[in-house]
Amino acid sequence: MYNDKLAGVVLENTFTSIGDMVEVVFPKFISTFKSLILRIDWNSRAAIKNVHAPLLFFSSDEDELVPQKLMRELYQVADGVKEKEFVQIKGGHHNDAFMKGGKAYFRKFSDFIDRNTLNVQDM
Repeated sequence: MYNDKLAGVVLENTFTSIGDMVEVVFPKFISTFKSLILRIDWNSRAAIKNVHAPLLFFSSDEDELVPQKLMRELYQVADGVKEKEFVQIKGGHHNDAFMKGGKAYFRKFSDFIDRNTLNVQDM
């Protein structure tokens, strides 16, 4: 929808959908009822297929909320982009990826911004 306005997208420790998170957070029997319970889906798996801007994925390997496998799945389905990169943050948790990643995290972030906004005019 807004691809012409995006120079790039950075994702950090995000999920594929709310439905997938139900399976992670709640007991297994709840999955049977999720179609009756959920009012939103936030289906990132479907949405990311419509993104054509460069993508940078930061994923903490010790995320206690969102399993890294969901980030990896999101990375895999993002096949409509010209550039994508997956960065694993060793020892990172859900809310401290930037701290655990340290200078390397900020360097990667900064390089991504520089590379994808260098020639951006008024979008």
